[in-house]
Formats: sequence, structure tokens, C-alpha cells
Amino acid sequence: MRRLVLAVGAIGAIGVSAVLASVVSAAAAQPSVVPATVSFSLSGSVAGGVKSAQVNNQVTFVFKEKNTGTVSSRPPFLFLKSLTNASQENMSCVESSGFLFGPDGSQCEPGTPAARGQSASMVLSVTITGTQPETMSAEVCLSNGTTCKTLSVAVV
Repeated sequence: MRRLVLAVGAIGAIGVSAVLASVVSAAAAQPSVVPATVSFSLSGSVAGGVKSAQVNNQVTFVFKEKNTGTVSSRPPFLFLKSLTNASQENMSCVESSGFLFGPDGSQCEPGTPAARGQSASMVLSVTITGTQPETMSAEVCLSNGTTCKTLSVAVV
């Protein structure tokens, strides 16, 4: 009888160990949950790759904010913080869908949520007013207050 109790106890211990091992391995196989993050980057370029220009020439800048977060989110506003040695001629805004719309004063307010990887843009055309050998520049920031980008063109 004692042998029977020991044998049943040993079989029970082996069964419990097998169940625990399968539960632990199943838990380890579950994918980890990625936290939702909202993040946007800001880049820019001078149309045509212009590096220098003369007084009274027109130059166009394109500033682009990109959703680098893990979720779709409404983009922050893009706003013109400063313009040096130039006068603003035109500003246009482009939503992530490609829809062109007018600015609200000196800022673009994209209203359409941008999926991860999508972008919204500000297109800024200016006329150079500086004199040689100055630099003409435009600085645009995101409304989050922490991200800005300055682009410059030499006045020759």
C-alpha cells in the first residue's frame, strides 16, 4: 500500500511539473506589448537644392513633419518662427493625404490624423532682401515647442 501511495504521489508530482512547464513556456511565447507613443520629427529642404542666390531672387523651402510614433495621431502645427534677410511671399500647407490648404497666419494646422510614417508639410516661398555676403534663413518649429529646423541660403 505504501508503494502504491508513493507511486501515485510521484506520478502526481510529475504531472504538476509538466503542467507548470507548459504554462511558463506559453507565457514566454506571448508577444510583448509595444506601448503607444506619439512622436513627430521635422526635416526640411530648399527646393531645387539651392545653396546660394542673389538679392530679389525667390527661394522656396519645404518643411516636413513625419509621424515617427507607433500610433496614428493629429500632427502638431508647423509655425514660422523666424525669417532673416527675406520677405515672405507665399505659404501653403499640405496634409498627410496630399490636400493643399492655406495657413492660419504664420502656421500650418494639419487637421487630418497622420498614420505612422505619414507626413504633413509647409511650403514657404520668400524673396531675398539681404545683401552680400549675408545669409538668408527660415526657421520653422513644431507646436510641441521642442522641435525646430533652420534652413539657410547664402546671399551672393
